[in-house]
Amino acid sequence: PARINEWFTFLGDVTYDEATSSRECAMGEATLNELIVDVDADNNRFVYSFLDSPFGFTQHSAAMQVVDRDGGSTLVWTHDFKPDDVAPALDEALDGAVATITAT
Repeated sequence: PARINEWFTFLGDVTYDEATSSRECAMGEATLNELIVDVDADNNRFVYSFLDSPFGFTQHSAAMQVVDRDGGSTLVWTHDFKPDDVAPALDEALDGAVATITAT
């Protein structure tokens, strides 16, 4: 959880508090505060929830899972959130995040 900025190089400093399973990520002028819900190394799956972010969520949960596929791997990244009108801003951020991952 503390090394997420190795995948997402646009993130600045990342602080992980193992005692509270929380993470704080600097993102430009904003800060993402997250609850780490589950880290499942056996299934290459990571689940988290934004507690505070610049997106204006009232509810958020997400999962990232790396799955074997056709001799390689695929990242399956899902988000559930409210309100629905946050989708365009989140889509833009996720498109940038995916571009960063595929470039590294």
